[in-house]
Formats: sequence, structure tokens, C-alpha cells
Amino acid sequence: MKKFLFILFAILSLHTYSQSPCFSQQTFDMMDYQKKKGEMPNVDTLNYYLEKYVNSFDGCQAPELKGTTSQGKQIDSKKLKGKVTVLNFWFTHCRPCVGEFPSLNKLVEEYGNKKVNFISLALDKKEKVDSFLITHPLKYEVIADATKTIEAFKMNSYPINIVLDKKWRVIKILAGGESKNKPSNYERIKEYIEKGLAEK
Repeated sequence: MKKFLFILFAILSLHTYSQSPCFSQQTFDMMDYQKKKGEMPNVDTLNYYLEKYVNSFDGCQAPELKGTTSQGKQIDSKKLKGKVTVLNFWFTHCRPCVGEFPSLNKLVEEYGNKKVNFISLALDKKEKVDSFLITHPLKYEVIADATKTIEAFKMNSYPINIVLDKKWRVIKILAGGESKNKPSNYERIKEYIEKGLAEK
């Protein structure tokens, strides 16, 4: 009996690990820095720790994703595998999130007919998202009220863009909006889409 329980525990542990081992870590939170250091981080320090945090997910198996888009389409990560997937996390009052919409739309225009899924997950309720998208169009498949899904991905900073390979593993997580001091998010995301498409 003990041997059976040990084998069962080993199988369950292996399953859990193969699903998303990296996504069991504590979510990045700048308040933790404040507690440890006794001060709020400046922008450069915050960006450094945020970049270090998101880079720790490279190669990780991403959590499963299920939801319904604003158009009523059912989304299931099991059916998205086999294509590169780009995820976008945002909310309506996030100016940097909305500011990158033109770059995101440009990616859909360029790769939408290829083997790439574009899924956007919004924190706001469906009614608010639907109304907002009338004046701020986004060409991604948009899932509203996606707080639980976003929490499963251990992200607490916006906007976040995640590029996943054909086996639903993280190629790269890109944090932050656009600025004059760095390449556009179109350019940043495009680099990793191309990497994912090149993989067999």
C-alpha cells in the first residue's frame, strides 16, 4: 500500500511539474521591495527587478487557458497548441496598455493569416470592455473579466505580452508599454513570433 501511494504521489508531482512549475512562484510585487528596503523603488530599479522576474519564466510550460471572447468564441489552450500564441494582458484605465494597441493591431495584420493566435485578456467586465473597444479597436480575440486567468500567469504589471511556442511554452514575456527610448512593442513581439514560427 505504501509503495502504491508513493508511486501515485510521484505521478501527481510529475503532472503538476510538467504543467507549470515556474508559475508556482510568488507574483512580482513592488510592495515586497518596499518592505525589504524600506523605500519605494525608482523607475530604473523597478524595471530591473521586473525584467529579472519575467525572464525567469523563459521556457516554462504556461498555465492552461479557457474563456469566451466578446464575440462568443470559446478559447481553449489545448486547441491553440500547434501555433505560436501571443497573449496580451491589460485593463481599460491603463494608458500604456491602450497606447500599444496600434502595435498589436499591426502584428495581427501581419501574422493573422499565419500560424499565430492573438488572445487578449482584460481585467474589466465584459460590458465595459465591449463599450471601450468601440472607440479603441483591438484586433485580438478579447476575453473580458479574465482576472483569474491573469493571476494564474503570475503577472501583476500592465501591459504584459507573452509569446508562447507551439507547445504552449514561454518564449518570452515582455513587460511594459512603449516609449521613445526603446523599440516599439510591434518590433519587440515580432522578434519572438519569428523565433516561435522558426521552431519545428
